[in-house]
Amino acid sequence: MFKIFLICFTFIATTSRAQTAYNTSEGRAIFFAEAPVSDIRGESKELTASIDTATGMVKGEIHIKSFAFDKSLMRKHFNERYMESDKFPIASFEGKIAEVIAWRTPGSYKTKVNGSIIIHGVKSRREFPVTISVGPSSSVLIQSVFKVKLADHAIEIPTLLFKEVTDEVEVSLTLNLNSVSRPNNQTGQTKTQNK
Repeated sequence: MFKIFLICFTFIATTSRAQTAYNTSEGRAIFFAEAPVSDIRGESKELTASIDTATGMVKGEIHIKSFAFDKSLMRKHFNERYMESDKFPIASFEGKIAEVIAWRTPGSYKTKVNGSIIIHGVKSRREFPVTISVGPSSSVLIQSVFKVKLADHAIEIPTLLFKEVTDEVEVSLTLNLNSVSRPNNQTGQTKTQNK
């Protein structure tokens, strides 16, 4: 009897562990900044992230050079003079979901992630609004839209390059995730804290 109980307990524990992590199958990030001459829009489809549902921790990163633009010259200026991508190649975020999510129950949950974001090598504490949609077949969709102030990350825009550009950009994140047996705990670099 004890052996049967032990086998059942081990099976349940193993199954539970296998369902407490999600990794991205597809991730997209878009940023948008208004400018009088031409608005600035960049898009990357290389956003990666992971969720540990047991702790509610979310981690992710994106390579700055993966952003694409309509004009190649804008991409060059963005990487060399705007974001200094060779020096700060990765932007990352880490935080904890504010509410307990019923990961096994399909539905949509509007909540927040409390944590930090590292851009241009500078960390800033943030609260991110998110919508988490739990679907069938162990799939999860996460969407978030928030503002980033350039000054919070020591980003200086050459005035001769982008005249009167707005001092903040809008960032939109879309993550499609699937359940995995182990979470990917690696994120980007950690630099100087701004706040």
